[in-house]
Amino acid sequence: GNVSGWSSAWSVRVDLIPAAVPTLLLPADTTVTRDRTPAFSWSSVPGSMSYRIEIATDAGFLNIADSIGTTSTGYTPVSNLAEGTYFWHVAARANDGLWSAYSPPWTVTIDRTPPAVPVLSSPLNGATIPSLPTFLWDAVPTATAYDLLVATTPDLLNVVITLELPVTTHTPLALPDGLYYWTVR
Repeated sequence: GNVSGWSSAWSVRVDLIPAAVPTLLLPADTTVTRDRTPAFSWSSVPGSMSYRIEIATDAGFLNIADSIGTTSTGYTPVSNLAEGTYFWHVAARANDGLWSAYSPPWTVTIDRTPPAVPVLSSPLNGATIPSLPTFLWDAVPTATAYDLLVATTPDLLNVVITLELPVTTHTPLALPDGLYYWTVR
């Protein structure tokens, strides 16, 4: 009988053990940082030879800001990322050369806006107090620490106390009688 010609050839790859998807580690999802080259890291996947990280400005990963293939479980961009929010995800490549799916994406936001200037609250400006002062100021929402500076001159050059504090208050253990000028950043 008559026999037709062969159809076009299609390929199929059998992948009985797909590569596991890496777990994202740092920066934690929704992190806001001033660092323009944040260090990205993820879990190692057993049996994987390499990884691919994509950093994009959109959730669909159409606008890739940076991407690289690497054999390590971390990557730090070599050039500064612009301010804004980035989506990032990682895929693993198994020993058989097949890629895993990408991890669910996380976001990191680079915001270099300086925090607001703290507002001093106590002791009141010009006050005379009969005890050691408790310096107190209002919290700034994005602040992670505060620098307290206490000086004996209005130009703040003759410093008697300089401290980095995780809180919005400080009471010195000792301070001689006198006139002091204080500021917080």
